Amino acid sequence: MKKIVLSKTDLNKIKQNKMFESYESNVYIINENEQKKVIKIFNKNIDLNNKLKKICLIKERLNNFNNVVTASEIVYYEDQFIGYTMPYIEGKNIDSYYLKRKKDIIKILKKVSDTLKELHKKNIVCGDFQNNILIDKLDNIFFIDHDNFSIDNIPIDTKNVYLKKYMKHVGIFDERFDNYLLNLLTICLLNNSYILYTFDMHYTTIDCLLFKDKEINNIIKNTINLNGEYNEDLIIDKLNTKKDLKKIKRKLF
Repeated sequence: MKKIVLSKTDLNKIKQNKMFESYESNVYIINENEQKKVIKIFNKNIDLNNKLKKICLIKERLNNFNNVVTASEIVYYEDQFIGYTMPYIEGKNIDSYYLKRKKDIIKILKKVSDTLKELHKKNIVCGDFQNNILIDKLDNIFFIDHDNFSIDNIPIDTKNVYLKKYMKHVGIFDERFDNYLLNLLTICLLNNSYILYTFDMHYTTIDCLLFKDKEINNIIKNTINLNGEYNEDLIIDKLNTKKDLKKIKRKLF
């Protein structure tokens, strides 16, 4: 991967274009040859050696994998690794899709499901994808913030409220957590709700899904396990009524 070294002047110029700030990093937009790209610079409290190892490993494993936005260059300042650049994606967060038609929502969820399957085959777990999926004008999906993913024996960096509750009940972190989040995202988007944080969530095993309606059981099992195909008409029909949705909330949350 290409390495770039920033001068103090370069760094100060970049910092004038802040896009996002978090506990672990600052994200900026820069223009290069009339094209936008994103640069993520980590804060001093981050384990930079761990980040660099993870970024390079994920980049290697996801080479030619178009649905995850990986690093283009690693960035140094005064002989110290400080961050990386990545392509700029013009798109909206998946949370905004709650206003779309349910058939369109299901198509997007299917793309998310297929992407997660492929990542899990490569021993990669996202852990916080509902806030880190962008959708462009052509309804292509892109997973961002890959440096927070878990890969092999390198753990996830994000300690969100979902993960803490899940770990309390399960005790291990693996692809089941992604499947759990996909289930939550499915229910929320189809219920035209964009605020996932309003739910008091508790991990539920497949064995607890004992609705009288077997078709609802199969829908939820598919979102949890990523097995089978989404049945658009069935999901829309079953989850479109308040009665059915209440049953699902009562069992899952």
